[in-house]
Amino acid sequence: MTTSTKLSAEDRLDIMDLIARYAHTLDTGDLDGYVNNFAPDGVLFSDHRGRAAIREYVAMLMTQGRAGPLPNGDVAYRHFAGAPTIDGGDGHATVHSYLLWISMGSEPPISAAAEYIDECVKLDGRWYFQSRVLHRLAGRPPSSQPVVVQPTNP
Repeated sequence: MTTSTKLSAEDRLDIMDLIARYAHTLDTGDLDGYVNNFAPDGVLFSDHRGRAAIREYVAMLMTQGRAGPLPNGDVAYRHFAGAPTIDGGDGHATVHSYLLWISMGSEPPISAAAEYIDECVKLDGRWYFQSRVLHRLAGRPPSSQPVVVQPTNP
């Protein structure tokens, strides 16, 4: 009989940090940090397999202004992930979380909602996404259309 190990509180916190790190690296344009959230053979949205393919896809999103800062340094979008549910053990976890895309400086600010279903794996003491699936729930994700960001008042 095989004994299964439940996730520790530290594992759960590390997985929650992984989800927050994903949004932060995407929003700040940290492509290397973003790609390193995935296992070497990780899969993003079923279409992008392995870190090289994930890097190519997300670099394209950043170039189009659909992720990361705009060329002038303004921020067009922010990703807000809700508290996840985390189930698993033995170095594997299934994670469910909700996402809101926030358009900065425009009305209405919430442009879309989605949910993530993630398979995470612990490799060499660190948690990574093995796969990340996105299901759109409402609205639309950031487009490649130019975004007008209103300056903030100090």
